[in-house]
Amino acid sequence: MELRPGAGGAEASIFVEDISHMYMSYCEGQGWRISTVSAVKESTGEGYKKLVLKVSGEDVYKVMKCESGVHKVIRVPETETKGRLHSSTISLAVMPSVPFDFAVSDKDIRYEYMRSSGPGGQSVQKTESACRAVHIPSGMSVMIQEDRSQDRNRKRAT
Repeated sequence: MELRPGAGGAEASIFVEDISHMYMSYCEGQGWRISTVSAVKESTGEGYKKLVLKVSGEDVYKVMKCESGVHKVIRVPETETKGRLHSSTISLAVMPSVPFDFAVSDKDIRYEYMRSSGPGGQSVQKTESACRAVHIPSGMSVMIQEDRSQDRNRKRAT
């Protein structure tokens, strides 16, 4: 789980800290183990520039995956002296832990070739050098069009 401040300056960093305490309490209530992987504090000492947490337990990703996205708060912040409302946002990314000992079989990948998109010139739209690799069981795909060579794009896609 990765939390980062968005719009709102110092108040957004404080919001990251507040939300992290909320998620930590929730995870502890579920019986999950939570640990801090990386924490970068603001120079003022209040809030975080970046906070990465590792949560482990039963069905963690299944429950938490819908929490990903942008979260917004509208409140009178601690940094406000005149009592005005401010809105701040943070981004939250929930990513599953993937084991490194997996292998993808070549028979599970389908390759599609097409013309590159984008601004023309230098035979960009004349040759079919772009490659899309589709993992058939999961439906996930990667499209690469960075090189003029179809073979190099195919190697980069896999």
